[in-house]
Parts: sequence; structure tokens; C-alpha cells
Amino acid sequence: MLFLSLSPAFACDLGATICPVSAVVQADVNAAAGVDVIHAGAAARLQPDTIDLHVDELFSVVDASACDILGTVGGVYSRGTWSGLWRADGASAEEMSGSLDRPARTIDGALYTGGSPVATVGGDFGTFAPSGEIAADIDGDGLIAGRWIRTSGANGVFVGLYGSCGGADPATELDDWFPGDLAPAETVLFTDTMDSASSWTVDCDAAPDADAVFGYDYSADGIPNAPNGSDSVGLRMRTNLADGTTSSMCIVRRDHGATGSYRFEADVWSDFVAAGGSTELAGVGVGHDGVAGPTRSGASFELTGDGGSAFDFRLFADDVSLVPGTDPEWDAGIASRNSSDEPWATLVDDPSNRPGLKWLHLTVEVDGDTGLATFTITNTETDSSVTVGTVAVDPTGQIWLVESDPFTSIAATTFAIYDNITVTQL
Repeated sequence: MLFLSLSPAFACDLGATICPVSAVVQADVNAAAGVDVIHAGAAARLQPDTIDLHVDELFSVVDASACDILGTVGGVYSRGTWSGLWRADGASAEEMSGSLDRPARTIDGALYTGGSPVATVGGDFGTFAPSGEIAADIDGDGLIAGRWIRTSGANGVFVGLYGSCGGADPATELDDWFPGDLAPAETVLFTDTMDSASSWTVDCDAAPDADAVFGYDYSADGIPNAPNGSDSVGLRMRTNLADGTTSSMCIVRRDHGATGSYRFEADVWSDFVAAGGSTELAGVGVGHDGVAGPTRSGASFELTGDGGSAFDFRLFADDVSLVPGTDPEWDAGIASRNSSDEPWATLVDDPSNRPGLKWLHLTVEVDGDTGLATFTITNTETDSSVTVGTVAVDPTGQIWLVESDPFTSIAATTFAIYDNITVTQL
């Protein structure tokens, strides 16, 4: 049994099996961080008794599988990297490190002994869920089961256990616990930096009321580079520039090129001047029927930039705005569409509850078998994510970007930027 000779640094009432293991994990996290991030005076999610519960859960998960627990892992992450310590039962701590891709939710790296790599982490699968779970293989035959906990911004810690599966498939052993497919066959079909209209159909209200400008240098507006690109060039979309009509709209759309299931991702920035008429909607959609309009078709998720509506976050099925608590497509944990209410207030992390003036990463995963499209939004500054909901669509339909104004006010200084469009075959 693991670490039974060690005494917990903090009070622990989970017994002689869990408490020593949790004590080791907590000590290694604090050592990797260089400061005590886990302590009795920390936020609740970082207090020792919370970590004890995580370790207890992970112990149960691995113990119930066909894999044997061999030791612990614990460390820190910051944006695109992670590092920490791993140790076998009764052994000294050794280093571990690697990289992470937040939009794709993937991790990889290695375990080291004496400074030399001895095992690959995430060679077959390595991933983390918005709800906190971490799962990865070690050299194809072992596993890591863990939990990540945010400390501040895009930084946080992770705790976990590692083990050997003795020929069993580690992805299969963790599949019932992890909320998602652990070993999808993924291929990036294309990434578009939106510097050209090639492959896209522009479908906007007649000029001069709306426009879509590809290759727009948004640094001229003081906007920083999108987090998943290398320059400041993208697509700018504006609407209701002149006519003041209700439901003015601009859509750009294209074929996704996937067969069956796919993931569609975009970096989105909503910009506005704090004055009347600044409330517009920017978002992404899937399943478009390709019929000119511009009209909503399939499903979309859209948001205001200024937080100036009672419904700042909107989920559409075709052109119908769905209602939380009434329409089952919304995630069960969402009761409000207003940016001042949870989970949106935590997501936007803004004193004025404005979804705009920051880079948001919008993701849609479309299941080619069921035709269900699941929308997720991530604040790239804090790494906070919300699973929005799931809507039935035609999985062969087009992907699309939208800027719309549901009001009659004219707002030439309100616009949205779209960059780094990626479609991945799942």
C-alpha cells in the first residue's frame, strides 16, 4: 500500500490509505510551485481537505480498474506548459514536464529520472476536461488519472496518481470516469487565419449596412494578437452601419470538409465604444444549409460585447433563440443568459460583466452519428470555460461566423474580429 509510513501534514480523516498518499501529493505540488499554494488558509478549492477528497476519488477510480497504482504525480501548469514531480511508493521525487494545448485540451510530456526521460506521457492520449479531470497514458501501457485546480488567471496546479495496466488499455480503463472520448483519431483539416476570403461565402445585408473585411489588421484598433495565432490579421465583421433595421446580419460560411464527427474552433473578439447602440451579437454556428439570406440555419452560439442585454449569451436552433430551463438544449447548470449571472460572471471576469474586449475561444464539437453539436466557450485570459449546450444539426452542413444586431440602433463603431479558424476531424 502506498506511503503508509508517512504522516499527513494536515488533519485528514479519510483513513490510513488515502491520507499518506494525499500528504505526498500536496507536498510535491507545493515543492513544484516553490510556494505553499495548498494550505489551510487558501481558497476552498486549494485547501488540504479538498485535495484529500480529490485523491480519494482518484484512488477509487484507478483501484476499480484493471490497473495497479504505483505512485503519485503533482505539479503546476501555466498556459502552454506543465511541470511537477512524480514518485513511486517509497522512492524519491523525480521531475516531470511537458506542454498543453488549451483549445484542443491535450497534454503531452515525459517522466524523468536523474534528468533523463524514462517514459512518455500522452503518447496515445493525453487530455483534460473543463470539469477538472486529467487522463493520459504512460508509454501506452500505464496511466495518469488526475485533477487540475486553477489558482489564478491561466495558472493552476494538478494532483494525481499513476499506475501500470499490465496489458489492459488505459483509455478503456478510464473511459467511464473521464467525460469524453480518451482516444479520438484526430486530424486537423485546416486552420484559416482569415487573411483571405478564399473558400468562404460572404452573406451580409446589402452595403453599406454591413461588411466583412478579410485580412483586417486589428492592431490598428489596439487589439492584441489572438492567442492561437502569430499575427494581428483576421476577419472584421460589422452590421447595422446605416439602415437601423432590426435583425441586421452578416454571415460568412464554408464547407468544413470533415467526414462524420468534427471540431470547429475560433478566436473571437467583440469590440465596441461605450455609447448607445453598442449591443450586437458575435458568434459561431454549424449545420448551415447554404441557402443565401443572410439567415441563421442549423445552430449557433452568440454573445454581446458590451453586456448590454438581458440575454447576453444566446443559443439558437435555426433562428429560434432557446431559453434556459425551458428548452433542453441548454446545459442543465445554466439558468440565465445575463452576463451578470453565473456561470457567465465568472467566465467573463470583468467588473462591468462585459463579454467583449477580450479574446474568447469558441468551440463546437459535432457528432457525426447523432447530429448533436455541443458548444463551449473559454476565456483565454483566465482559462475559465463553460459548456453552453447541445443542439441537433445536420452534421454535413456548413460552418459559419455571424455578427448580428437584434436592435434598430446604428453602431458603426461596434464590430467583431474572428481569427484562427480550425476544423479537426474526430
